[in-house]
Amino acid sequence: MPAEPAYVIVGASLAGAKAAETLRAEGFSGSVVLIGDERQRPYERPPLSKGVLLGTAPSSARSLPACTAATA
Repeated sequence: MPAEPAYVIVGASLAGAKAAETLRAEGFSGSVVLIGDERQRPYERPPLSKGVLLGTAPSSARSLPACTAATA
């Protein structure tokens, strides 16, 4: 029996997170692994530069949804 396909996405930035999100939206149910050296989870830059730095939004507003074993 062949192994279920897997995707490895190099770069855990916003682009990498969106690539993984698109795989799921298109119905891919195999393993998806993001590899990156970022210290933070992927985040949306516009909310960081607009609301968070201006003090009108909490820093959590910049984060993308967390990936877990069940959703990754």
